[in-house]
Amino acid sequence: MSPHPLGPTRARAPRVRALTLSAILVLCGSLGPTTSAAARRTAVDPATTLAERHAPLVRIQEQLDACGPGEAFQPADVDMILDQPDVALLDSEGAVITTAPTAADLFDAPAGSNFDLPGASLRPGCDFDRRFGWRTTADRPLLYTRVVTEQPSSDRPPRLAVQYWMYFVYNDWNNLHESDWEMAQVVFDAATVDEALAEGPSLVALSQHYGNERRPWNQVERVGERPVIYPAEGSHAIFFSQHLWFGMSGDSGFGCDDTRGPSMQLDPLVRMMPEADTVTADSDFAWLGFQGRWGERQRGINDSELGPQYTEQWLDPFTWTDGGRTGAVTVPEFDLGVTSFFCAATTNVSRAMNYMLVRPWLLLGLVVGIVVSLVLLARRTRWRPAVPAPLARRRRGGQLLTSAHALLRANPRRYAGVAVTIFVSGVVAALVQTWVVNHTAIGGVVSDVDRGAFTGTATALAAGALETVPVLIAALVLAMAITHRIESPRPAREWRTALLGKGTVPTVVGFLALVLTGPLALLVVPGIAAAAPAAVAEDLGWRAALRRSWQLTRHHRTRTLIVTLSAITVALLLGPLLGVAIMLVFGKAFTLVNIIAGVVHAFTVPWLGAVLSLQFEDLRARTSTGE
Repeated sequence: MSPHPLGPTRARAPRVRALTLSAILVLCGSLGPTTSAAARRTAVDPATTLAERHAPLVRIQEQLDACGPGEAFQPADVDMILDQPDVALLDSEGAVITTAPTAADLFDAPAGSNFDLPGASLRPGCDFDRRFGWRTTADRPLLYTRVVTEQPSSDRPPRLAVQYWMYFVYNDWNNLHESDWEMAQVVFDAATVDEALAEGPSLVALSQHYGNERRPWNQVERVGERPVIYPAEGSHAIFFSQHLWFGMSGDSGFGCDDTRGPSMQLDPLVRMMPEADTVTADSDFAWLGFQGRWGERQRGINDSELGPQYTEQWLDPFTWTDGGRTGAVTVPEFDLGVTSFFCAATTNVSRAMNYMLVRPWLLLGLVVGIVVSLVLLARRTRWRPAVPAPLARRRRGGQLLTSAHALLRANPRRYAGVAVTIFVSGVVAALVQTWVVNHTAIGGVVSDVDRGAFTGTATALAAGALETVPVLIAALVLAMAITHRIESPRPAREWRTALLGKGTVPTVVGFLALVLTGPLALLVVPGIAAAAPAAVAEDLGWRAALRRSWQLTRHHRTRTLIVTLSAITVALLLGPLLGVAIMLVFGKAFTLVNIIAGVVHAFTVPWLGAVLSLQFEDLRARTSTGE
């Protein structure tokens, strides 16, 4: 939810006229002393009836276990956080104004103040789930509701809207902050409540991060006259259906919102609320007069929000609606990895940044370390000239990378078959994955895993990678066989022997060592990096190839580690990174993005095979001269 740029000091009167409970009660009171309480309640019935008739049904992701995957919070009553001994109200300097603040305390609090919930907003763990999650309360979810109208103009008929405000105690997405206000707005082409009751809605607008999405009423999922809405897990950005959603701007959010099932349906209470400028300190809605922020103060995107009364959708609801987008962008089920990479990367990078924001010394040290390391590595090697032939010769570390590229450019036809195989296998794997997720019981498992935290995301990515790993391993070994065959022609049947019987096993061993040994990979991988090309070039069994690699790399482990990991990183990440960059430029051109990334990937894997082969020849040349 976006605060209005002018914040709590904004003095401009809103260009909307609100039909509120307080105004109608005043009108009823003017009718004379004989007006009974029942009559006054009857007088507000039209607005309340309208609000209740079209109150959204809220479907949140089901959370099967406390602190597990799924949505932990429901649209709550603000009273949940008021008059609580573990909640503090702080001034702009961070000093405690009072503990267990009441609505009246919030009303009297100065601008620049904030309240602080128990728990650390950037290191939430399970604290907020246990303290404020829907599992911990018997209260029914709640929608705070107001009715607003727009004066007609020469080019616009009158409009009326019912706003349904939702308060979530914690925002657990790429940004982390206490308190999160979201809103669904049902719009009517009507001047009065009675007209709205008679004519019905014309459209619905849903808040999504700093923007909104609007949809005509006849295109909205409904149960009777009630729209069905889907707050995304963690971010609570509201959508019209169940999908994985893609965003890359302030309005739509930068990352992926998830509203996929299984879901649980909430039927919230409707509570009409007054206008913020009519409340007093002794009002039940005194918190609408709070000028501060609704949670712990943090830097940047993790800062807590101002109250709803300072947002554009409160102050100018129809302009806000008209400025919204007409459709959100779904992450395609058919995906060659770019959008999946983007979703995982934004989530995990954001979490890493949030972790380091509370440890700035770590962030500074990491940035300095990376920059210094890259500069030193680049200066300590030689990149030119690229020497693709002869294969058996010494090369500097940088020359291994550039010479492999030159080798592919000099022999495009030899490697074309491998490139096509990799690209086609990626397309087939994406189609198979889509079918499995949509038509088998595995889909539910993948959905649950994918909604987890870092471990769940990594598991889901690993599960997807297993579909293409066998093809990539075979293609890598074939690329090494092609490289060595350039200067030592061998019959095609011997390729198959090298591919299936010689090079595959050491390549699998290297892959498992890289994936499964964790930090020990830094010790294991350089020792076995030359095993697969040794098996292919010298026709060795896998045990002999591993021994040969260990021997060749004995005095060159650090250099072998740097070259191998650099080449693997480029081969596996260049395609997805390029795809993400294209998405940032071309928006939702998913087909173009995935095709380009797939083509890049199809050529970087053969390049990796050439790098490993040239590295083996370099090690063999160094060993023969006694280095």
